[in-house]
Order: sequence, then C-alpha cells, then structure tokens
Amino acid sequence: MKSIKIAAIILIISTGLAGAYLIVKNSPHINSGETLTEKSENKLAGLSPIRWLENLVSSTDANSSSLNMDRAKEQLQNINSDDLKSINLTKLLAESMFTQMRNLDQSGENPFETLNPNDPKIVQEAVGDIQNLVSILNQPINEKDIKISQDNSLANKGKYLEVTAKIILNKSNELYKNPIEILNKVVDSNDTSEANQLANAYQNVFNGLLNTEVPSDWLDFHKRHLSILKKFEITYRAIADFQNDPVKAYLFIQALPELTKADVEIKEEFYKKSLEIEKL
Repeated sequence: MKSIKIAAIILIISTGLAGAYLIVKNSPHINSGETLTEKSENKLAGLSPIRWLENLVSSTDANSSSLNMDRAKEQLQNINSDDLKSINLTKLLAESMFTQMRNLDQSGENPFETLNPNDPKIVQEAVGDIQNLVSILNQPINEKDIKISQDNSLANKGKYLEVTAKIILNKSNELYKNPIEILNKVVDSNDTSEANQLANAYQNVFNGLLNTEVPSDWLDFHKRHLSILKKFEITYRAIADFQNDPVKAYLFIQALPELTKADVEIKEEFYKKSLEIEKL
C-alpha cells in the first residue's frame, strides 16, 4: 500500500499545512485578531493554502493558544462504529499538527526546525488518541437487534447453516472472493469504485444475517460473524475514501491482516459446524 503509507500522509498534510501556516502567521489581519472566516474579502483568501486551511480547521480565533482538540477527542469517545464513517481523521490530525506548530511559534521556537516533515514520528505523535479510534471497530453487536431462536435442534441448526450459506452466495459478489484486486486498483489507479462495491457486499451480507434467526446455542458464533462483516464494511468504506481521508484509510489498512485472520477463523468454524451436523 505504497500510496497510503505514512510517508505519503506526511507529504499530503505537512506540505499544505506548512504553506498555510506561514500565510496565516504573517497576515496582519490574522495577527490583529481577525478570524479565518471574517477575512474572506482579503486578497490572501484567494490563495489555495488559506482556502484549504479555512475549510480544514474549524477554529474561529487564531489568537487562541490552541485549537480545541480536547473537546473534539471527548466527542470522539462517545461515537460508535457507524458514526466513525462520517468523521474525517485527517482533519483531526491536521488540527493537532497545526496546534503544535502554533504553540512552538508562540513559545519562541521555529516550528519548521522543530517539526521535521520527513520524520514519521510527527504523524505518530499527532495521531495520538486518534489511532485508538480503530478500537471502535471492536464494539459488540447489540443482541436486541438479533433474531434468536430457542429451537436448538439439529434440524434448525442445519437450516441456519443453509440459510447463511445462501445469503453469502446471493448477496456477495466476485470482489468478495478476491479483495486484493481492489487494493491493487486503489494503489495503482486511484480507482475506489470497487472498494465501495465490496463494502456494499459486506453490508448486504451483514443485513441478511441480521434478519436470520440463529439458534441460541450459536448466538456467540453469529455475533462474531456479524462483527467481522461490519468491520470489513467500515474498513473498505475508509479505503474507498482515502483521497479525502488518508489517515483513516491508513489506520484501517493496518487492521486488515488481523481482520482477515478472524474472517478465515469464522469460516473454518462454519465448516466444522457443517461437518458436525452432517455426521449426526
């Protein structure tokens, strides 16, 4: 995943951010207390770095000592996996890095000497708590949304396995069987259309299984399967949106190996259950 590695993220963020910071720092309108929004008629507002920063950073007072990242992180602690899809982690990272640069400048240090844009540690430190957001993927499936059957007979369990297999076959697609091709297209040609198609496939399979009655004896297996499908869907949504939010894509790509391992294990468990039913 060479185009989404951390070096690329540093290049994307640091290059634009450095130019924007210099313009903001040297603007008399900014230094006099004028906000980023209020300066829209200023000739500097026509420069792309300023426009970029204005859209990226939601602060209203450029003289404040820091951007309100604590409030943002507090809000993030209360989100669920569905909310995460609408949050731009690259924006949060840029806000954090901008805060570091301004604080260094106000303390008399040169931020461009202290913060080396080629140092991967810059992004790692700036990500901080944001990186822990990937743990949101581990949120459990709510049992109240699951259809649970108290019929644990072999016949009902066999029916469950058959229905599950049909859902996977009917609601998935060819991309579901060979996801590596999608990652190759994203890297080689920035084509994210198939990543969204794969995310849709995972979502469709998830919805199908959520509407399937599961024998109560197999509830844990069912929940783990649903959780894996939801994680894959969110991950491929993030990959599809990597041009708008490269940080989120990078963090979720890191989770793919472990997620793939869990997927293989659930399929092996499904196969073993099928064999057990056939023997009895």
